[in-house]
Amino acid sequence: MHIKNTYKIFFVLSLFFVTYSFAEAKVKQICFKGNLCIEAEIADSLKEREKGLMFRDSLSDNKGMLFIFEQAGVHSFWMKNMRFPIDIIWMDEAGEVVYLSENVLPCGEKCEVLRPQLNVKQVLEVKAGFVKKHGIRLKNKVLLQP
Repeated sequence: MHIKNTYKIFFVLSLFFVTYSFAEAKVKQICFKGNLCIEAEIADSLKEREKGLMFRDSLSDNKGMLFIFEQAGVHSFWMKNMRFPIDIIWMDEAGEVVYLSENVLPCGEKCEVLRPQLNVKQVLEVKAGFVKKHGIRLKNKVLLQP
């Protein structure tokens, strides 16, 4: 009986380690202008992109969520089930900022659909005020660190 319990504990700990390692791999450092960096959760699957930041209570100043799409396009976003305002930074395939949406508020019954004016490959959501505070502008380069 003791050996069976040991195997169960080993299995649970192994499962925890694999899950923890996978979660850690989904966070990357994003840098602007070379010296301004934040940690961003990566949403690169359809399920992760659909959920986004829904149902969360807040977002720290140095955190964000990076949505990565398989192909560049006019990808739409909305604030359904959001609990706080955000800034949205839209980037092309080269990581250049091509569109900005600032202080986007959560929606109620009807949600406005936000769309960039150009094709984008990545979209970064950050705390509202981030763009203004850090002087993020069109044509700024955004780098995803390995």
